[in-house]
Amino acid sequence: MRDTGQKLSERVRGDLTNQELNWHTDNGFSVPRIVAEVFALNVLLAALALFSIYAHSAAVDGLAATTGAAAVAFLLYRFSRKLISS
Repeated sequence: MRDTGQKLSERVRGDLTNQELNWHTDNGFSVPRIVAEVFALNVLLAALALFSIYAHSAAVDGLAATTGAAAVAFLLYRFSRKLISS
């Protein structure tokens, strides 16, 4: 998305409405897709946190932290690359 410098309140005839806009990032991901993938990551991280709390084990804590860090790194890596459309 690019900043046009136009204030949001300034509308002219022929402007696109919010329903007509195609919301994508510069790398081609749609905003709803990003929101869904970040939500899924948060669910995974919460599950790992609960698993770590109830396991009472330093080894499980380390494994959960490593798994969570890897999942975050993977998602950031995916979002940093251009989306390949088929």
